[in-house]
Amino acid sequence: MLGLPADKCFDRFGRFGPYGFGYDSSAGGSGVGINTEKWGSEDVWGPNGQIDYQAIDEMEGLKWGRVQNQCYEENKIRFETNASISQPGLSKSILPRTAVVIRSWTGFEWNNQTILNFRAMINELSLNSGGEYTVHILLHVKDLAIPIWADEKIYQEVIQYTVPEEFWDIVTLWSEKYMEVIYTTPFGAPFENPSGSGIHGSYRSLHMPLQWFAHQHPEYEYFWNLEMDMRYTGHYYELLDRISQWSKEQPRAGLWERSAKYYIPALHGSWDDFTKLVESENKENEYTSFNRKKYWLGQPLDFPGRQWLKGEVGNRPPSCSGESNSSLCGVGEEADLITLNPIFDPLNSGWVLANDITGYNTSLPIPPRRNVIVAAGRLSKKLLNIMHQEMIQFGHSAFTEMFPPTIALHHGLKA
Repeated sequence: MLGLPADKCFDRFGRFGPYGFGYDSSAGGSGVGINTEKWGSEDVWGPNGQIDYQAIDEMEGLKWGRVQNQCYEENKIRFETNASISQPGLSKSILPRTAVVIRSWTGFEWNNQTILNFRAMINELSLNSGGEYTVHILLHVKDLAIPIWADEKIYQEVIQYTVPEEFWDIVTLWSEKYMEVIYTTPFGAPFENPSGSGIHGSYRSLHMPLQWFAHQHPEYEYFWNLEMDMRYTGHYYELLDRISQWSKEQPRAGLWERSAKYYIPALHGSWDDFTKLVESENKENEYTSFNRKKYWLGQPLDFPGRQWLKGEVGNRPPSCSGESNSSLCGVGEEADLITLNPIFDPLNSGWVLANDITGYNTSLPIPPRRNVIVAAGRLSKKLLNIMHQEMIQFGHSAFTEMFPPTIALHHGLKA
């Protein structure tokens, strides 16, 4: 479905050989994979040979943030509307920039496999794309007594103690205490809080530091939020680019319903077959209490106790200006939320955290919600800003995996 090449695959040398796998540390490698079967592995390095990462450290002080910034500076004409164009009469389309934000924490044990994976992500996403993507580490400082927001020396010491040197300048620190400093709005009572955790805690509100990070980095339009233990056996740019492009071409009609399910080709057949199946199920099961077409079309969702942000006007895209059932509605529109698991309605789902939503009037019916298991995916700057404003203005929040899709639903965003 994504258009990924089906005739290519990597073995361990082909995947990580360029980043230090398969040769000794004395040659600047990781020392991993030497004592395994390795017939043909020499072909991986070809005429360029094995990269001596230690020599890069010694000569230039390898810092991946500096390398990524240099790559962006050399290509910024592709991303900035006010960048000068050297060739007269040359028109250009401006590409949006994307941050790939990997969540880590103090106490995480870095090993050679983790380092190889990060080198792969930076090379394949950032350098391969000429600065379209930039890789960051968003690191949770668990010790609440460390005032990372008040002392730059302490801030840098935490990074240097926690992360390998080559990644020091791509790290941003946060802590639960820091989030209390940022989000001071009274949050009110949740409908339920089964975990008993605080609203600023990492368990219930991992979206808080990402919202704050996006607020500090307005240069990015999109933010992939991934976890330290996630791996891809192919090329990272191909994967994220294809996912983004595929999502962009999906129509809005029936999108929430399709997104609530796994699509399994062996079970469902073609994508068209799957789409028709979901459509037929929806006709038979009109359980929802609100107008389905409204949120297909990007109109804000109204419900008892709904509070409206200042200047809120909805998010109806130009492609939805015609008939309400237009098959083109949403086609060509970037997705504000892309997840890697189904986005489902937690009502009557049996999910234990289904009612962990905070700051809404608990004397009224619980607001409509959506949820996705595992907090990994791509969020737009627009979505993160609305989430940020919902917290700042109203003290609204929901469980980590529920807040982004719920806010997307409430504000008519494409998910």
